[in-house]
Amino acid sequence: NMGRGVAASLARAGHEVLQYDRSAEAVASSAAQHETIAAVGALADVATDVAAVLVSVSNEAAERAVFLDADDGLFAAVAKRPTGVVVLNLGTTSVAWARALHAAARDAGLAFLD
Repeated sequence: NMGRGVAASLARAGHEVLQYDRSAEAVASSAAQHETIAAVGALADVATDVAAVLVSVSNEAAERAVFLDADDGLFAAVAKRPTGVVVLNLGTTSVAWARALHAAARDAGLAFLD
């Protein structure tokens, strides 16, 4: 999947990467291949002490769950952290959905790029 490839590229470039995936096996595989990739068990843990969060999921429904879930969504988690974290969406989505995500991020006080 694209997210694992992005994480691997960042790791090869020398960046420390916190990786979350709905598949624990996928994250374990990435972490085993690159010493600068650390697996995290919950989506909210990705937003801990980072400069940027990159999201690569398969479709708008998955993005809705990742970004907007009220209990453990990424926007809620990042909004609780110190300011300055940039959230980047790497998915291919409709213009309407991208605008909705931008509005939700703005309402949460977040820096968001799509």
